[in-house]
Amino acid sequence: MRGSKLDKTMLEGKVFDYIQTFTAKNGFAPAIRDICKGCDIKSTATVYYVINSLCDKGLLRKPGKNMRRAVGLVANSVVAPSLGSIDNGNGIYSLDNYEDFFAVPSNFFFGEDLFVFTAVDDAMVNIGILKGDRVVVLKTDSEACDDGDLVEVLINGYATVRRAFFPDENCILKCENDTGEDIECDASVIIGKVVGMMRNYV
Repeated sequence: MRGSKLDKTMLEGKVFDYIQTFTAKNGFAPAIRDICKGCDIKSTATVYYVINSLCDKGLLRKPGKNMRRAVGLVANSVVAPSLGSIDNGNGIYSLDNYEDFFAVPSNFFFGEDLFVFTAVDDAMVNIGILKGDRVVVLKTDSEACDDGDLVEVLINGYATVRRAFFPDENCILKCENDTGEDIECDASVIIGKVVGMMRNYV
């Protein structure tokens, strides 16, 4: 899969992780050649390309004309991987399922196990979650959820949002629209708790 979107995303993640680690250890950002050495990348042009892509996504501060030490982390943000809505048999949290990365504001979202999903339907339209919205999810299981919590569930290979209730050992998943039907199922379908939502208007 050389040259594929997956390769690009994995390389971006590797470079971003290195910049985070280097900056935390040294108190300043790495130079381009530091990144080449630390990430085993032979071409400085490749590093420039990855850095520009990460800047465009809001994960790094846009560098000035001299990029040598101008690369910087965006303050007050948390990086969350964007996962596909379909499991594809790889496991929903598999690296192979990462589609992209998002910088989400740390003053709104907390935790290390944050993920971003795209809402695949209008099941929650009555509470303002529309198809295409990006839902921020904290990875957890049903033990950390209470009655009425918004949860991300994996059903028949598809990830979607529902409101969960726990009358017994199973759970009941409810839509927030005028036509959806309740689903009673094992609580193991819960893969995370919804903690926020992001929407583009363009």
